[in-house]
Amino acid sequence: MVFLDIHMPGLNGFRVVEQLPEKCMVVFTTAYDQHAVAAFEVNAVDYLLKPIERERLAQALDRVAARREDPGRDDLRAALTRLAGYLRAESHLAHLASRVGERVQLIPVDQVTHVFAKDRATYAATTTTEHMLDATLLELERKLDPAKFFRVHRAMLVNLDWVGELHADFGGRLVIRLRGDSRRELVVSRDRVRPLKERLGLSSGSTREQ
Repeated sequence: MVFLDIHMPGLNGFRVVEQLPEKCMVVFTTAYDQHAVAAFEVNAVDYLLKPIERERLAQALDRVAARREDPGRDDLRAALTRLAGYLRAESHLAHLASRVGERVQLIPVDQVTHVFAKDRATYAATTTTEHMLDATLLELERKLDPAKFFRVHRAMLVNLDWVGELHADFGGRLVIRLRGDSRRELVVSRDRVRPLKERLGLSSGSTREQ
């Protein structure tokens, strides 16, 4: 059996399900609940929200044990495949909305280099300007395509399509230099350095230039 997260670098959890052996039993574990209803609608083994409580984990294990004896296990496999299809069909935000007086300006996400929180507000940055947004950073992290937007520290998501170079500054911190005329630099928190390099397919000592 596998305890499987949903939002992960590379393949997400639902797509990983499609590549697991047929007899493998899967319990989804995640900090986000937006897929819970869909998971139960297709009769997934179970769905645990983080932080996971001991009693709730015991219930999940009991459910897995019961399914092992269920002759309809192949039906579950088909259900998980349908769930993977549901995720592929799910759309991510194509634009971010910025309210300016009585007007709402729509910024294509492909033009957004990074999204950040500052002074209790959230902003979307492009190569030329910054736009204040109504949504929180956490809400945007759930709605933006996780294959493109990566959290480099608690107050910033970076569009990986705009990463031009990685280098270490004089303090030993990892810094992202964005593509474009501005070549703006963004600092990566220490606990996000390794996940970022893994996402970009880099070894621990390498840099990436474009």
